[in-house]
Amino acid sequence: MFAAAALAVAGPPSGGVLPAEQAAYDAMIIEQAKIADARFNGSRCDAAQVEVVSIRPWKITSRPDMIVWREKVRVAGCGRTSVENLNIGRFEGTPPWRMTSGLPGDSLAEVDLQEWTYKAAVDEVFQDLGAGCEVRLADVYIAGRPGDVAVAPPGAAAPTTSKGHPGIVLPDALRPHLEGLDLTGAWMEVWPFQVCGKDRTLGVTFLPRKDGRGSFPLFMPIWTEVAAHGPSALPAPASALPSAAVP
Repeated sequence: MFAAAALAVAGPPSGGVLPAEQAAYDAMIIEQAKIADARFNGSRCDAAQVEVVSIRPWKITSRPDMIVWREKVRVAGCGRTSVENLNIGRFEGTPPWRMTSGLPGDSLAEVDLQEWTYKAAVDEVFQDLGAGCEVRLADVYIAGRPGDVAVAPPGAAAPTTSKGHPGIVLPDALRPHLEGLDLTGAWMEVWPFQVCGKDRTLGVTFLPRKDGRGSFPLFMPIWTEVAAHGPSALPAPASALPSAAVP
């Protein structure tokens, strides 16, 4: 698991990239950013421009001696723009870095939870569409931060909502599991899927477990509201936190 770092910095942590390695590192960042962009947009854009947005030092709790960081990069070209998130660690070998990518945009879920939830979300958005369609995911955004999501029990009235303070009513299927969930720590993200060229935007509310063993994702078909009421039905993005407080 990764533990959050403090402030964004101008470059990788000390020792992450040696001066003689800078050109190779920059080339690898560009390549990995284009690979990540292609994964969520269905095609590769070789002509895309890659721009660093921020770099944050990170820690792996089981390996506090390892140099790791996260780099957020903007990929623009071929008529689209995405913000990709690269997780980078320095290891032995040539090249000395290993890079993985998370979801585009902003998500509070850790990498493993992102991957598991993404696979489940793809199954969800395919429910009424034929197999073999192209799946695209635009930049994810946070609609409600931990502590700002009103969670009502099954059968209750829908809670009052406002910008940055969305609300949900839990389904009856979760009733047997309520005691094990930390509902006060729930947060909500919007995942803008397109499948077969159709809007399939999902709201994803993450319900943390009290034992600290991950979170349970709950999907909401926001696309049905958008189809009925237009783009105004999309939850508003939560206000950005000061840089020192960004998790």
